[in-house]
Amino acid sequence: MNPVQQRLLWLVPSLLMTIHFLYWPLVRGTSIAFPVFVAVIPFLFGLLMVGTAVRIWHLWSWTIPMPHVCFLWASYTTLGPLVLNDTISMPFSAMGVVKMSLLTGFISAVTGTVIDTISMDERLLTVHSRVAATGVGTVKTVIAYSFLFFGAFGLFIGPITKVGHYYLVELGDTSRIWLLILLTIVPICVLFLAYFALMSNPRGALAAKQPDSAGSP
Repeated sequence: MNPVQQRLLWLVPSLLMTIHFLYWPLVRGTSIAFPVFVAVIPFLFGLLMVGTAVRIWHLWSWTIPMPHVCFLWASYTTLGPLVLNDTISMPFSAMGVVKMSLLTGFISAVTGTVIDTISMDERLLTVHSRVAATGVGTVKTVIAYSFLFFGAFGLFIGPITKVGHYYLVELGDTSRIWLLILLTIVPICVLFLAYFALMSNPRGALAAKQPDSAGSP
């Protein structure tokens, strides 16, 4: 494992996750339930949704185990709430929810694009799409799906984080954490399952390269 891979796979995500779990209770005075909520949502999404999409449509393949991919997803997702901690900590409002949605959408799109680009360059990730098969290069291959996919995920994570903060911190109702997780993870998994199905059709940006009429790959 070279230094770039060490930083991408272990150093940076471990540092982000450590800061995440220390910052909210120690600086913002939340219970441990809030950082758990923020980290568990993307981890479960990666495990349930991305893992399923990989098995069904073979959109991507990694040289690292899926639980590690989910850890990366969760740790890099915590970056948005950390950067936007002032917005999250403001009293709950519709404008605050919209602001969180747009800002986390942007942060998620940029972060996801950078991570996948580096992962492809380091041969940790392979994208099995029609776009990738044209040989357009790593950046164009990733951008073909990343801004829509990661951006859309961020658009959901923003309001989810704000709502989680409202219930778990402002109201102090930590007993609802698992209900909040369930009510959150089910709809976004369903929505993104539809996204994967749509984008994996023969004309979609994530469609796997199909064999030609002679049957050759």
